[in-house]
Amino acid sequence: MVLIGCSILPHGSMILDPTVLDLPSGSDELHTAAKYVGDYLRDHEPDIVVLATPHGINISDSIGQFVCTYRQIDR
Repeated sequence: MVLIGCSILPHGSMILDPTVLDLPSGSDELHTAAKYVGDYLRDHEPDIVVLATPHGINISDSIGQFVCTYRQIDR
């Protein structure tokens, strides 16, 4: 098994629906980049996808396993 790709994307609702009014500057470019990453992933048909997020995962038509650890840091 080899690593075929890696990407880091910022999050925000604007990547889901760029037609929402009053989005920040650059939202169209972010939406286009997110779609490109999704297309790249689909086209390469990987055996395993590793998705790391500090938030929950919403996956349609797939089985997802979400594992989260919590660590308190005393400051």
